[in-house]
Amino acid sequence: MTMQTAGNEAARIMDLALMLKLGRTAQIKSAGFTERSALLYVLKRRRGLVGAYIGTTVVDMLLPTENRTQAALRLITEHDLPVTTAARVMKLDRRTLTRMVKDARHVSETTKARAERFASSTEVHDLIEPNAVRV
Repeated sequence: MTMQTAGNEAARIMDLALMLKLGRTAQIKSAGFTERSALLYVLKRRRGLVGAYIGTTVVDMLLPTENRTQAALRLITEHDLPVTTAARVMKLDRRTLTRMVKDARHVSETTKARAERFASSTEVHDLIEPNAVRV
């Protein structure tokens, strides 16, 4: 692999990771991935020139600065990543993480339900008159 092809591959991976971070599902689907498969593709271990170009950029981009256990639980609940993969990516013990997943999924579901209830009960009105000219 030449340096140019390795650089192009690394740029594609980082672009896909940025799409994941920004939640651009239409662009991810147009690239031929689902959100889950894109996440697995981006977090895959890479060696050689591509791995050297990427380094820890993708992991740092997708995972904000928080403790590793919370980040792994967020990967599992929000992105449906398998427990073993999340444990490997975050360098944690799988057994310990498995014990925490049930509670994390419950908290995630209640948070989503609370947000949906709030969104459905809040009325949104356009305060600008229909004939007004926007500048």
